[in-house]
Amino acid sequence: MRICPECMSVYQDDIEKCRLDGIGLNQIENDPAIGKVIADRYEIASVLAKGGMGVVYKAKHCYMDRDIAVKMLPEHLTGDPEIIARFKQEAQLISKVKNSHTVTLYDFGVTETGQAYLVMDLIDGISLRALLKKEGPLPIGRAQHIFQQALTALQAAHENKVVHKDIKPENIMLTHKFDEDDWVQLVDFGIASFSENNKFDYADLLKAGVIGSPPYMSPEQCQKSTKIDERSDLYSLAIVIFEALTGKLPYEAKSSQQMIESHLAGEPALLQDKRADLNVCIELTQVLRKAMEKNPDNRHQSASEFAQDLNRAIKSDSTKLMSLKHRTEFFQKNSHEPLSDTSSDKKGSLFGIFIQTLKNLFAKDKDLDSQKRFQFYQCPHCSEILTPDIAFCLSCGRALPSSREYSKLRSAQRIFSYPKKSQEAANQILPQIGKRIRRAEMNVLKKRIIFFAFTFTIICLVIKLWGWPYIKQIVAYALNR
Repeated sequence: MRICPECMSVYQDDIEKCRLDGIGLNQIENDPAIGKVIADRYEIASVLAKGGMGVVYKAKHCYMDRDIAVKMLPEHLTGDPEIIARFKQEAQLISKVKNSHTVTLYDFGVTETGQAYLVMDLIDGISLRALLKKEGPLPIGRAQHIFQQALTALQAAHENKVVHKDIKPENIMLTHKFDEDDWVQLVDFGIASFSENNKFDYADLLKAGVIGSPPYMSPEQCQKSTKIDERSDLYSLAIVIFEALTGKLPYEAKSSQQMIESHLAGEPALLQDKRADLNVCIELTQVLRKAMEKNPDNRHQSASEFAQDLNRAIKSDSTKLMSLKHRTEFFQKNSHEPLSDTSSDKKGSLFGIFIQTLKNLFAKDKDLDSQKRFQFYQCPHCSEILTPDIAFCLSCGRALPSSREYSKLRSAQRIFSYPKKSQEAANQILPQIGKRIRRAEMNVLKKRIIFFAFTFTIICLVIKLWGWPYIKQIVAYALNR
């Protein structure tokens, strides 16, 4: 294992530089705490992670035969009363915040060598950072599920006057809990504080390297402000959401100092700048830009407000993304390749055009068939009133079936009558449906007229070029008889 001396992030042996700071990694020596028993009941098994305020170990409760996590203060910080006081404050903060999306604290104490320790839940899962590294940018629906839970955890912390101050993908853990995947647990309150008692000496924290993670620090953290409140966490979480959706940070910087300057004076990138297919997500972009305002007064004022706006924006923009995907797939499905490779041969080219025209004429008309999907006034799945401009239900998000598919669906459900229609909705939708169907029928009629004119022209050309002498002989023979 290797560790970054700047941000204390832990990496595998095959990685040489820190992904956050670009600094060379140091090799982690064998930890002397492994194998020891703390307080006569917690046996240290292995190192899980290292941070500015301590080392997290996997341990086992000797009497209860249960795996737990133990966070211990590093030995070189045991003589600093300020750091020990903050470690104790972390225990108070974790015990104060009681929510299913935060870790549970079981014990706090000090070893014989003076090292303070916390005993917490062992989370069997992966961090959001590991998930992004493994799968890349998240789908918008999955991101909504994850960050709504993260905002719930922040709301619980903020209601207890607790500010986390280190929101980043590494501190958002995903596990399986209550028969639900992607269950979020917010961890590492190592540099958190009470918002109502938020004055402390940054010089002491700088010695431990625990003021925050530069890519996710708020402007007030970068300025070492003596007043950092709940809105700082919302700024950091907005950057995490941006990174989860695009795979990239909203600011580009080559060093921690440049990143801090970007937070203070830089302009964050738009979602579409980092991921082109999110160019329709206008509302989500506006919500994230508001959360990343430099002035805390211009941001969302609470986690619940941020969650409400985020949920509304994602619900609206996911519909646009679905519509864009539907139109893209429809275009790709109905786009045609060049007719033939015999364009240099007139006879072959004409024959190819003739065959293609025959296929288009006698094949099932797709434009007309697509209109049949809009003949429903209510969604057959959730019974909501439909909007005639898109081919899926805005309420449940499922695609509308064709008439044949709908009949099969009703038969499978043993329902042999159409659902009751809203007369008011029908009066609004019918004229639009009728116009589209009539337009599709006119397109079919035009195609057939063009086909018959084309066929007649071809027959005349064939007769003139190859059949006219034979016709003359036949007519002359008939007249002579």
